[in-house]
Amino acid sequence: MQTLAAKDVPAQFMEILFQVQNGEHVAISTDDDNHPVAMLIPYPNVLLSKRTLGVLEGKMSVEFSNDFEMSIEELIGE
Repeated sequence: MQTLAAKDVPAQFMEILFQVQNGEHVAISTDDDNHPVAMLIPYPNVLLSKRTLGVLEGKMSVEFSNDFEMSIEELIGE
């Protein structure tokens, strides 16, 4: 995973997008300290990745009824 300072992103934006499109994760930091504050990941990974139940994984499951009316964005808090 590559980490870039935000000030360096504009000059390398297309290259960064190609890296992300090819499956790379790119972290963005606010300055040169390499402390990431944001992450660019391939778009399908956000929508299609399975979320684990953490400490309850394998001990419970979640099912939604057919009349459940909530968008994916509302469900995951976006």
